[in-house]
Amino acid sequence: MLEDKDNLLPSSHPVKFEFINPKGTVVDEQIRTKSVNGLYDFRTATDSEAITGNYGARVTIGNRIFYKSLKVEAVKPNRLKINLEFAGGDILTTAADRDVNLDVKWLHGAVADGLKAKVDVHLTPIATTFPKLQQFIFDDPLKEFDAEDKTVFEGKIGPDGKMSFDHGIYLDDAAPGMLKAYFTTKVFEKGGEFSIDRTSVTYSPYSEYVGIRVPKGDMYGGTLVTDEDHMIDIVTVDEKGKLKQSGVNVKVYKLEWRWWWDSYNNDLASYISRSSTIPVDSKRITTVDGKARYNFRVRKEDWGRYLVLVEDQNSGHTTGKIIYADWPYYARSGRSNGENS
Repeated sequence: MLEDKDNLLPSSHPVKFEFINPKGTVVDEQIRTKSVNGLYDFRTATDSEAITGNYGARVTIGNRIFYKSLKVEAVKPNRLKINLEFAGGDILTTAADRDVNLDVKWLHGAVADGLKAKVDVHLTPIATTFPKLQQFIFDDPLKEFDAEDKTVFEGKIGPDGKMSFDHGIYLDDAAPGMLKAYFTTKVFEKGGEFSIDRTSVTYSPYSEYVGIRVPKGDMYGGTLVTDEDHMIDIVTVDEKGKLKQSGVNVKVYKLEWRWWWDSYNNDLASYISRSSTIPVDSKRITTVDGKARYNFRVRKEDWGRYLVLVEDQNSGHTTGKIIYADWPYYARSGRSNGENS
């Protein structure tokens, strides 16, 4: 799906898809110039004699390249029943309840005694949302998380067919928000054949999250009017979405027009990290019962695009949004409010 909010690309701009095998060879290439509401359909497959392993899907749009790894394996019927359960329930956390419980039985019910098992996890970012706070933004616009694969357990299961191990996910503040953890479990028979099972669960890299809700402006594209107060709602929650009191740091940056038009090749993080980039406003706020407000106001002579960042002081989680502030066209053109622009 292609999202082009600033209409930088023509409607017939080509989108190129490449399917790459584990040896790095492009085995399929397709180009589309038409989409359905921004959705491009590329269908591919491997030959029956093709090698298995980590394939790659590479999509090229202009000078932007997007890549996703795909696992291709030979399908064989399972002879073992594999059950993976998480002590933390439906959300894995960084600290508490890190145990993963593996239970393996033969399909006929006998205990799988002392078989070798291997558990891999694949991490990918998802939108951070909470049911009661759907209008709030919780993801960090400065961070991009590349999919990560690692082996979290490899060894023999116990004589009762069971084994417990740490989920093995250790991340710093590199994630923009919540992640989805896909666990792939292989249990090997004595002769070398294996059964496979896949389980997914949400992973929370932060103990607390901060979210913001920006008021929608009455001007074009939701633009806010200058020389007026606009209240930005702020909430702080735990990984379950429960409101809790915390301190937050609010920073507001004005984005230079030159950077904005050149941003097709530059990211926000590099712009903010420049030594010459300083916030136009910085404030510390404490949420009361998990809620607070920040007054966003721009003078009309300072109209433009602004980046509002809010950081939770306890967990380091950050969220933010680009806001456009302008003054009405009739005011800039010298017309009165009653005249047509």
